[in-house]
Amino acid sequence: RWDLVVREVLRRSAVATAPEIYAAGTQALDRLAAVHDAVLPELGAALHRHASRVARSAVLVGVLIGAMLALAVLLVVVLTRSITRPMQRALEVFAAIADGRLDSRIEVRTREETGQVLAALAAMQDRLREQLERERAEAAATRRIKHALDAASTALMVADADGTIIYLNGAAQTLFRDNAAAFRRDLPRFDAEALVGANFDVFHRSAGHQRNLLAGLKGLHRSEFPIGGRTMVVQASPILGADGTRAGTVVAWIDRSLGVSIEHE
Repeated sequence: RWDLVVREVLRRSAVATAPEIYAAGTQALDRLAAVHDAVLPELGAALHRHASRVARSAVLVGVLIGAMLALAVLLVVVLTRSITRPMQRALEVFAAIADGRLDSRIEVRTREETGQVLAALAAMQDRLREQLERERAEAAATRRIKHALDAASTALMVADADGTIIYLNGAAQTLFRDNAAAFRRDLPRFDAEALVGANFDVFHRSAGHQRNLLAGLKGLHRSEFPIGGRTMVVQASPILGADGTRAGTVVAWIDRSLGVSIEHE
């Protein structure tokens, strides 16, 4: 604007007198002041509107950042709980299993890794419970058999697959105690109190003879032999496992000394 005023003054000064030049300059300055007064408020208003928009944008950005942070915190909390709660439950179930309790309720609510862990834990608990129930049933059956063997009047002995004696019923213990002195005539190292845990070879002078005999046993084997002036009958039968493998041998001992003596008379 100032250059326009100067050009106007110069243009008029070429043909006008001094008063005219002064009047023209004054008029130009008045116009410039009028333009300044008109433009300045508009410029201030524009600056104010821009500042307001910037402030609103800053507030909006702040709100958005705050909302995103809150959402992030919420997601962390949710994810943490979705992991820690199932893992805590898994630890509780493991502790219960360690205490012998196999009835924990396990709810699987997701197919994610934590849900897979709980599902595997539930399956393991079911298998352990089934195995424990089978073992308890087998133990109960074993106790019933043992009670029956204990009450039997026949002297019974049980050896494992290696020929190691693992059981003597009451009748067998009485038989060997009553005849211990007689047995030691032929078997000097015979000890009626140390039979359980000893090998079946203690009843034969040749080491390994009875072991080999029992190892090849396929069915009932009966033998009669003299020992220490007594005549003993041994009936041995193999014990087979559920899969048909050899688990041991059951041996019945019968003292026929009196019958043989009568037969000789």
